[in-house]
Amino acid sequence: MLAKQTRLAYLRSAFAEIYGNAAYDWEMTVQAAPYGQSRIACAMDSAVLQTLRQECAASGARILFCRPYFDKALDFFRGYGLAKAGILAVVEQDVLTIGQWDNRMITEIDVEPYEKDWENTLEAWCARQALLSDALPEVLVVCPPQFQTSEVGEHPGWQLLEWPDHVRDLISNQPSLALPAVAL
Repeated sequence: MLAKQTRLAYLRSAFAEIYGNAAYDWEMTVQAAPYGQSRIACAMDSAVLQTLRQECAASGARILFCRPYFDKALDFFRGYGLAKAGILAVVEQDVLTIGQWDNRMITEIDVEPYEKDWENTLEAWCARQALLSDALPEVLVVCPPQFQTSEVGEHPGWQLLEWPDHVRDLISNQPSLALPAVAL
């Protein structure tokens, strides 16, 4: 899929499968990587992005970049000494994003629709990973309080990561920031 139009058509279909037909109108970008290597794709509702641009322009600010919530979480918690390999699950309003890294590089990302029993989805994902490798690495979970259940702390090997208070307050006061991409 070297042709840009072919790549974008594939991305639109992939995002629409998870987020619905509205994703066909989203702005999309894909990480640059050599042919054959994994890439991270990102999409954001064009109307939301346009509103962000207008609000920033009106206040004299500008958007430097937008990035997925998952990517920001991984970078943020990397600063706290993440292991060489692991699994990160980020629970959002409509999706559960699960990614695995090795040698500080993302090796797999899976996006699932949010379900109230998202822990079962993560548990099944981890069971599959355990079958594919010698041992299951640490599992880190980023989950806003409104999506947490009592079961999160009951899974051996899972660690619940807490965003700093100002980030939790921002997301709880502005739920629209829990979209597939967040302006930072």
